Amino acid sequence: MTPKDVSAGDAAARDVRERKTRSADKAEKEEEQIDDAVELTFPASDPIAIPKPETEADKRKAGRA
Repeated sequence: MTPKDVSAGDAAARDVRERKTRSADKAEKEEEQIDDAVELTFPASDPIAIPKPETEADKRKAGRA
């Protein structure tokens, strides 16, 4: 699937933090996330959308700590 295959509404609704990566290795996982972010970025002039990791404070706010 490429960015051209996804409507703007569908792309905005996706939460890339929920995407599963194939590797348990931290460096490989980061590379996969960057590759996914680059793939989902459209148009190419936009910055890539790399999600920030969830912090402990974010987890406490959401009641998941």
